[in-house]
Amino acid sequence: MFEGQSLLEYLETVSITRSLTSLPFRFPVQIVARPNDEFRGYAGQIASGIVRVGDRVVAWPSGGTARVSRIVTYDGDLDLAFAPMSVTLTLDDEIDVSRGDLLAIEHPPHTGSRFEAEVVWMDERPLDPARVYLLKHTTRTVTAEVSHGLVLNQIGTVAVSTSRPLVFDRYGDNRTTGSFILIDPSSCFTAGAGLMTRAIRESGSRDAHAQVSAPERLALLARTAGSDAEAIDAVARALEELRPVERAEAGVRDPCSGEGTLKRELSFALLPSHCCVRVQVLVRLKPDTTYTHEPRRTTYESRRT
Repeated sequence: MFEGQSLLEYLETVSITRSLTSLPFRFPVQIVARPNDEFRGYAGQIASGIVRVGDRVVAWPSGGTARVSRIVTYDGDLDLAFAPMSVTLTLDDEIDVSRGDLLAIEHPPHTGSRFEAEVVWMDERPLDPARVYLLKHTTRTVTAEVSHGLVLNQIGTVAVSTSRPLVFDRYGDNRTTGSFILIDPSSCFTAGAGLMTRAIRESGSRDAHAQVSAPERLALLARTAGSDAEAIDAVARALEELRPVERAEAGVRDPCSGEGTLKRELSFALLPSHCCVRVQVLVRLKPDTTYTHEPRRTTYESRRT
């Protein structure tokens, strides 16, 4: 006969506290502060570990290194700072660091755009693998796609692919740099929360025999464009070059006579990463199947997450 604690008693008394200062140093950059030409600092909250003046830090994902020259706070400079303090760090060299990057000491984190995660879905609208979501991880927000669907309150293991590389740790190693949320870009509703479990090794190149579908190619052009104008031009040019079979696959109708108008809507994220932009492209279809494009209007739906 079992005489130990009940499950509820154990859960109420088990120690789950883990000292943040004993973990490797992780510092997600929230703001690059430049009040004048003589000062350049990186502000944020220390996620874990300890940093001292003179420590050599690595900026991820660029890989640049520099030493900490000052630890600046509202009350004055410090010689040492630790999690979860909010500080501004200055470095002895101007390396490539911007919002969303991570400063680390030793024990390099994972860097990549594909990873496996445990996700709990909190939206009444099911997770749709065909949709693009916003993913917020520490101080960086990117667009992301999820391998398969989930329904309300369901927890499942999924593969996540992001438009830009993320710098992360396994959730079991670091709760802050190993967690993220998924946001519905149309409503800015926090639809899901995830725990990163492992990085997925990215293939060096796509199989030469693997064909990229027309919708995938159009979506990729829109998501990787540098501006809304570039997205309109790139998608319109791609639509002009589609073969008849590809046009049918992408849902483009090819009228036999008369003129028709095709309206395609593509959603993608532009810098700054907290802006979600919806671009509407109108393409005029000519009777002789010669395609020209007429971008009519661009509708912005910018929301901060």
